[in-house]
Amino acid sequence: MGVIYGSRDNEFIAWYPCALKPVNEALWDPVPSTYYVHIPFCESICDYCGFSVAKHKGAAVDDYVDHLLLELQMYADAGRFACRSFEVGAFGGGTPSTLTSAQFLKIVRQLQRVLTVASGAEITLEANPLSLTQEKIETYKEAGVTRVSLGVQSFSENALRTVGRPHRHKDIQRSIRLLQESGIPNFSLDLMYGIPGQSLEDLTNDLRQAAATGAPHLSCFRLEVIPFTRLSLRRGAGLLPPPSTLPSERMIEETIVDVLQQQGYRRYGAFNFAKPGYESIHNTMIFSPPQKEFFGFGNSASSFVGNVSYCNFTSIEDYLRAIDEGRMPVSHARQATTLELMSRFFVLGLKMDGVRRSDFEKLHGIQPEAIFGDKIHKLLDAGLMTLTDDIFSLTDEGRFYVNNVCKEFYVLDNIGHSQHSFSFIPTISFSDVEFYRRKSAAAKSVA
Repeated sequence: MGVIYGSRDNEFIAWYPCALKPVNEALWDPVPSTYYVHIPFCESICDYCGFSVAKHKGAAVDDYVDHLLLELQMYADAGRFACRSFEVGAFGGGTPSTLTSAQFLKIVRQLQRVLTVASGAEITLEANPLSLTQEKIETYKEAGVTRVSLGVQSFSENALRTVGRPHRHKDIQRSIRLLQESGIPNFSLDLMYGIPGQSLEDLTNDLRQAAATGAPHLSCFRLEVIPFTRLSLRRGAGLLPPPSTLPSERMIEETIVDVLQQQGYRRYGAFNFAKPGYESIHNTMIFSPPQKEFFGFGNSASSFVGNVSYCNFTSIEDYLRAIDEGRMPVSHARQATTLELMSRFFVLGLKMDGVRRSDFEKLHGIQPEAIFGDKIHKLLDAGLMTLTDDIFSLTDEGRFYVNNVCKEFYVLDNIGHSQHSFSFIPTISFSDVEFYRRKSAAAKSVA
C-alpha cells in the first residue's frame, strides 16, 4: 500500500467543529420562537368546515381551557421553553372570540407564567363578527393582543348564505367599527374566493369594500369543498350553482392581485396582502427561511421544535384523554433529516418572499444547487422561479402554481404525502345526509 501522508498527525481530536471564532454574546441570547393556541369552538359550524370543531353552545369549554393549561404546564415542567423568547403569539381555531373574557384571561395568564414573551410581541387573535364585543376587545388589549384577524369571508349576503356563515353584512360593519374605535389599528380581514355563484364583479366588490375599511392586512383564501362536510353534501345533491358559472381560477387570482395592488397592498406569501409595514410577523417567522421554531397548543395544533415536526390529536376527545392520562397529546411526529431541513428552506420559503442563497449556504454549509440543482434549473427554465440579487423567488406564474412548485422540493417519503391526511374530521351527521337527500329530491321533482 502506498503512503499518502508525509508524516503522522498526533493531535488529540476531542470535539468538532473546531474552527471556532471569538465568542459573540448573541450566542447566549434566547432563540426567537412563536406560539399558537387552538380554540376549537364556534357559534355554529360553517358548511365548508372539515376541521375538528364544536358548537360553543353546550360544549365543555371550561374543561377544554383547563386541559390547555395542563398541556402548557407539561411543556414547562419538561423544560421545553428554556432559552426561548416568544416574539409572536397567535390564537386561532375555531373561533377564539367565543371564549368569555374570564376564559381567555385564564389562558393568557398561564402563558405569561410559563413563557418568556418578548416586549412588544405581536399577538394575533382570530375573531368572528358575531362574537366580537367591546368588552372582549378591552380584555384583549389588557392581555397584550396587538392584532385581530376578522373572519369576514364576504360582504355579500348571498355568498355568506352559500357557505353557511352565520353572520351578515351588518355584523361585519359593527365589528370593524369596534376595532377602529378600540385602539387596535392593526387588524386583518379574511376573504374567501371561489364561492359557488360568485362572479368577478362580486369578488371585486368584496375586495374594494375590504380595502375601504382601512384594514392594513388582507388574507384571501380559496374555498375548498372538503369531503364529509355539509357543503360537499349540497354539491353532491345538486344544490349549489354549477361550476360552469364560475370564472377560472387564474382570472380570479389575477383580479385579486390587480384590485388590491391598486388599493396600495403588496402581495406577500401565497395569499396575503399588506400595506407597507403590516406584514404578519407570525407568517414571516414560520415561513421565511431560516424558519423559526413554533409551538402549537390545543387539539389539532401543529409544531416544529428541535427539528421535529409534530401534531396534536385532531379530535377534542382524544386530546383531552391524553392529558388526563398524563401524556403529551401528540399523535404524529417526524424527526427531520438534514436533507429534509434543506428542502424545508424551499418548501416553506418559496411560499413567502423567497430563499436567499447565502442564508442556505450559511446554515447548511453547501450551495443549494449542489442539492437541488436539477429542480432549481427546471423551475428557472420554466419561468416559474427567478434568481435575483441572491434570492430565489416565484414569478407570477409560479405563484399561481405555488403548491406544485413547493412540492418539487419534497424529499424522501414526503413525496406524494398529504399533510392533511389525518387533520380533517367529518362535520356531518346522518340527519344531514337525509336532509339534503330529501331536499335534492324535492328540487328535482319541481324541475
